[in-house]
Amino acid sequence: ANLTEHDNGKTFNRIHNELSERNYYIRYIIADACNYGIPQHRTRTYIVAFKDFEKCNQFKFPEEQPLKNHIFDIINRSIRADDRFYLDEKSVQYQKMKSAITDENQIYRFSDYGIQKSKDGISFTLKANMGTWYNRVPIIKDNFGIGTITPKECLALQGFPTTFDFPDIPIKSMYKQSGNTVVVPIIEQLSKEIIRIIA
Repeated sequence: ANLTEHDNGKTFNRIHNELSERNYYIRYIIADACNYGIPQHRTRTYIVAFKDFEKCNQFKFPEEQPLKNHIFDIINRSIRADDRFYLDEKSVQYQKMKSAITDENQIYRFSDYGIQKSKDGISFTLKANMGTWYNRVPIIKDNFGIGTITPKECLALQGFPTTFDFPDIPIKSMYKQSGNTVVVPIIEQLSKEIIRIIA
């Protein structure tokens, strides 16, 4: 997840060196989405590069802000999802999850280590493998049952507007794309600052 740690830092160093060799000055920040208004733990490395040294120095990364939104300020539990998103009450998965849900205000997921529960109303990192391994999709208890969050809810936890719609693609692809995207509000803030600098 953190580019600076991938392959013991070699990947990041190569990117840094390649940009430097092309006469770019770079700045970077390691940011967790939950520190920028989105209730999801998603730590990513954001890199900006300028060919002008002074402009690079003028660039200011967005400041961290207190989290005001809870998972369920974004996911509405009073709206019934399509039946396919709910666990079959006769299934082993349902029974295991039902026993594990001790706090309905948190989000859960199956993992290699059993069932995990989120903390402080903040979602786990949404991952691209949700499209490959369906049991990696986070699970909630809403007013109608226990089930996975929907692809649109995944996008909402990435900061996408509710008006955004997927094209007509398989649901596995929806999950993969929603787990492989960037956090929109962070990119918006970075983009606005870049525009301010180069305008």
